[in-house]
Amino acid sequence: MNKIITLNLRHGGGTRIDAIRDYLLGQNADAMICTEIRTNRQGEILERRFVAEGYQCVRASTDDAKQNSVAIFSRVGAEPISLKPADVNRQRVVGCRIGGLTLVGVYFALGHNKVSPVDYLLSARRSSAQMPS
Repeated sequence: MNKIITLNLRHGGGTRIDAIRDYLLGQNADAMICTEIRTNRQGEILERRFVAEGYQCVRASTDDAKQNSVAIFSRVGAEPISLKPADVNRQRVVGCRIGGLTLVGVYFALGHNKVSPVDYLLSARRSSAQMPS
């Protein structure tokens, strides 16, 4: 894996989604982490196009189309890993193994909302049962 990029889509991308999609594809990255992706029309546009371009998608779990989330897109087979953040953070943390690399995408919300994912990642890193090294 040579190139990993990340981009905060800002509220799911909105009317900028086509430009965001073209920009990300133009980067020719092996893996892309998209934060503030949503399970709405814009998120579906990105995912469909990236999959058509040969990327595999691993997404954090959420059913709320207005809730910011995170996704990892990889050209190399991405094996999802089981992460167990508190339910309040399940849409903000996603991970996968790509070859020998463990890649974790995290959406850090503003203010006090970022404390919980940081605490989770620090404690999970110490526990190989929750986050493989």
